Amino acid sequence: MTTKPTKPTKKLSKRQKDQQRWRDELAQMKAERKAAKALLIDPQTTTETPTKTAPDTERPTVGRPKTGKRSNPDYQQVSAWIRRDTYRRAMDRLYVKEDRREFSDLVQVLLEDWLKTSSKKSEN
Repeated sequence: MTTKPTKPTKKLSKRQKDQQRWRDELAQMKAERKAAKALLIDPQTTTETPTKTAPDTERPTVGRPKTGKRSNPDYQQVSAWIRRDTYRRAMDRLYVKEDRREFSDLVQVLLEDWLKTSSKKSEN
């Protein structure tokens, strides 16, 4: 009678052992959840198979409401290289003298004024 040679057992690292334990626990939780669902649906009392219902159109949203410039399609985020001292002085002035006006609002007004003056010059 010949015996089948056995494979040498591979030593597992601590991480591999943890991963195996987590896989086993996850498989056990899934099996328990499946068994709990089977208990909730009694095949003798239900005559039709359960179907998925359409999701509610009025689902509550998580987080802050989508308001502001970021979610407004009329706005586009841009970047520009500005000297640090110029930016700091502008922010100080906006915060103190302009009652916390946003930097993007200042840039918007300046660009609109520049476009108006440049279009007047091109008409002449």
